[in-house]
Amino acid sequence: MSSSKSSLKRNKKVSSNPELLGFDLLYQLAYMSAVASAGLPRDQIFDLAAKLPTTAAAYFKEVERLVHAMRYRYSEACRVVGERAAAPVMKSLLLRMASYLMSGEPEKSFLQHEATLQAESYRNLYEGALESLKKWTDAFAALAVSSALIVVVASISTVIFELGNNFVLGLIVVMLMVNAGGVWVLWRAAPKEIKILDGPKGYLAQRLPRTLFIVLVPMALILGAFMVVSSVPTGQVLIVCGLMLFPVGFFANRFDAKVTRLDGDIAIFLRVLGSTATSVGTTPTEALSKIDMRSVGNLSPAVKRLETDLLSKAKPDLCWNRFVNESGSELIRRGVRIFTDGIRMGADAHAVGSRASFLATEVQVLREKRKQVAQTFGWLTIAMHATIAFLLMFVIEIVSGFGDLVSNAGVGDIVGTSGGASAASLTFSFGNMVFLRNLVVPVVVVLSFLNALAPKVADGGYAHKFFHYLSLTLLASGVAIMVAPWVGGWIFSATAAVP
Repeated sequence: MSSSKSSLKRNKKVSSNPELLGFDLLYQLAYMSAVASAGLPRDQIFDLAAKLPTTAAAYFKEVERLVHAMRYRYSEACRVVGERAAAPVMKSLLLRMASYLMSGEPEKSFLQHEATLQAESYRNLYEGALESLKKWTDAFAALAVSSALIVVVASISTVIFELGNNFVLGLIVVMLMVNAGGVWVLWRAAPKEIKILDGPKGYLAQRLPRTLFIVLVPMALILGAFMVVSSVPTGQVLIVCGLMLFPVGFFANRFDAKVTRLDGDIAIFLRVLGSTATSVGTTPTEALSKIDMRSVGNLSPAVKRLETDLLSKAKPDLCWNRFVNESGSELIRRGVRIFTDGIRMGADAHAVGSRASFLATEVQVLREKRKQVAQTFGWLTIAMHATIAFLLMFVIEIVSGFGDLVSNAGVGDIVGTSGGASAASLTFSFGNMVFLRNLVVPVVVVLSFLNALAPKVADGGYAHKFFHYLSLTLLASGVAIMVAPWVGGWIFSATAAVP
């Protein structure tokens, strides 16, 4: 035993991704309670738990290693791994598990109870993160507007007093850093979860948005660079790039909405399938034909294909994998795995269907709450960006136009000959305006990316949805860059026409 302990000390602390641990642990415990309901022996339950592709599985792998390689008992292995666990939630779970296993009681009731407790804990953490996210979305809007107004005031102040290019550049850098910091805080505050099926398995459902991304994004970059080299006005460049990126964002948004609809129906499908199989006394494959397809909503076409595939005597694993891959949903993948593994291990179909639907229901309800916060913030950010972009361009144009007017007419012509003493003391400094005029367009472009990233971070979901927001901010920036000089010129021409 001494050699085992010395070997254990040399191993690094078991750790995991703390951002996804709560989301993964909810699935981990729901899965373990489902397979435990089949009456599996303890070693098989831990072996299945260690093979799950989650961050929490690393702890159960360590428990398995201690049991099989170092001859620990499961209760003692859970205690040792729990004491060394980096995450407090895993430390608490493993120590409770060690005490329970030492009593010799079956794992079924313990795991079901722990799954319920984890669902409540995850719900509280998620809702707390949503409250924080809601406050930070309001703060982000206030910070963005305030920092833009500081630059506007500084731009006007440069006319009265020579501030220097370094001071003006410093203010602009601070404004961009404030916006970037706001995006980072939103990312930290937003709940962490996995919505879209990742990797090659998810490519089937993502075929259209991925193809558009691969084709249109490089084309937009190349065409935009070519237009800049060809001295095309920046406003037109941004509008063209925004229009080219819009299909990517549009179909990515539509795909994300489709996954949301499917996630909302998977809980009903798995519960109804399990209940039907148990009540009729048949297998889930045969029970599919007895389900009212109207009850599964948006999943109806996929369920019909699944039924056809299973009745054609294809391998059940392949049929269910196709069902999952066509959905593109990580939640559906996890729910289906709980159901199919539980059935394969001999568990009651109604019991595993209830546990799988329990997981899907908990996650989907919380996502709907997040959607309410993120949708409002997304449209607010787009409107705010359009206003800030226009305001920056408009103020710079007005101040630059005023400088041109002063240079052409002279101060005395503006203030009148009767105020000789006042005219002599009145001076203007327009040395920084050329620098500001050249810098404001790149600043607006950078803000377009930051203000597109902020709502995407708050909303979560499919990564390519970023291009939905980016296309809108680029279009708003291009219109602002083209319209603001025209409005400024119209104001000066109208003023000049007044006798």
